[in-house]
Amino acid sequence: MKGLKRRIATVLVAALMMTLFATVGVSAAAPNPVKTFNVYSFKNGVWLEWSPYDNDFDEYQLDVYTNVKQAPRWSGRLSKSTTSMWFPISYAAYFRIRTVKNGVLSNMYTKPCAPIREMNYYINVKGRGNMKSTKFSGGNYIVESGGGRSYIPYSRVRSASAEFTRFYNYSREDAERYVNSMKYASKTSNLIWISTYTQHVYLFTGSRGNWKCYYDWECATGRADAPTPTGMNGRKDIWKKVRTRNGLPYWSCFSSMNAFHGRENGWPVGAPASSGCVRNPNEYASVIYNKTAMNTSVLVY
Repeated sequence: MKGLKRRIATVLVAALMMTLFATVGVSAAAPNPVKTFNVYSFKNGVWLEWSPYDNDFDEYQLDVYTNVKQAPRWSGRLSKSTTSMWFPISYAAYFRIRTVKNGVLSNMYTKPCAPIREMNYYINVKGRGNMKSTKFSGGNYIVESGGGRSYIPYSRVRSASAEFTRFYNYSREDAERYVNSMKYASKTSNLIWISTYTQHVYLFTGSRGNWKCYYDWECATGRADAPTPTGMNGRKDIWKKVRTRNGLPYWSCFSSMNAFHGRENGWPVGAPASSGCVRNPNEYASVIYNKTAMNTSVLVY
């Protein structure tokens, strides 16, 4: 009798395990993830491209996060035939794409990206309250609203903060595509772009429409209450060089006495921190000082 009960128990366990394996087999039959996933920065948005390993799936799942530990800010399903898309966005984000088969998601492929944009300044103005600005010139924050412009002297600003990103830098290819598409020109064979949003400097060689980026590095532009003047015009050309000033090396002045310069040990880069100049690691400040000609144009955007 005991032997019969043991055999029955064995059969029941085997049947249960088969059922379990069958169930797990259905739920675990995840499709292959995408084979490639590329992201490209443009003004006002990001271009996404991907390719699958095979056709054994139903659709794609795309999620967009500002923090991968939180819920996505945007989530959607894309048809199987879609292998690229334009995603209008105004902030740095993580893009995560997966294939879907019978409701089951593949492993994820995640990449960060950001649109090419300016840094935002959030200012509190005496008598006018809170305002947002993206430009600073001639000692004024420039506020654009309703098709008009207001010039707010920095002396009227009670407090200021800056919106920028720490986790993403544009690639050299992104930088080249941007300055060439915008047809920026320089009086010399060099052009310098200071990205305020990513706190990064890009140094180009070439000519209008044909710039090639050979150097890039992290910097620190002016604090929110003492911004680096933005824009690009004749007053943003390198006009003076000083080997050492105020104990700091390699000054290359481009907007009055606002300049590229080196730093003391321990001074940070990667976030707005200076009094209007552009702080650089010493080895890169020396690149501008030694390898760029006078009158080289500087874009602050």
